[in-house]
Amino acid sequence: MKDDYEPDYITVAYGTNDWSKKDPETYLADCKAFYTNLSRNYPTVPIFAITPIWRKVTEEVKMAGRFEDLERMIRLATEELPNVK
Repeated sequence: MKDDYEPDYITVAYGTNDWSKKDPETYLADCKAFYTNLSRNYPTVPIFAITPIWRKVTEEVKMAGRFEDLERMIRLATEELPNVK
C-alpha cells in the first residue's frame, strides 16, 4: 500500500492474534516477513514495534508458546532491521 505518502513514523502492534493459530516457527517466520516487508517499503521511516502488552490470559500456553515468548520472537524477527525499534 505504498503511495507517494511517506509517514513520519509507523507503529505496529503485532502478535497476539497469531498466538493461538501458529506454531513458533511459523509465527517467527511470518513476523520476520511482515517487518522485513514493511522496512523495505519504508527504509527511512522509524518503525516502532509494540510488543504484546499484558492481558488476562497471559498465563495460558497457546500454539506459539507462552505469552512472554511473543516478545522474544518479535525482538528476534526485527533485530537486523535498522529502522525498527
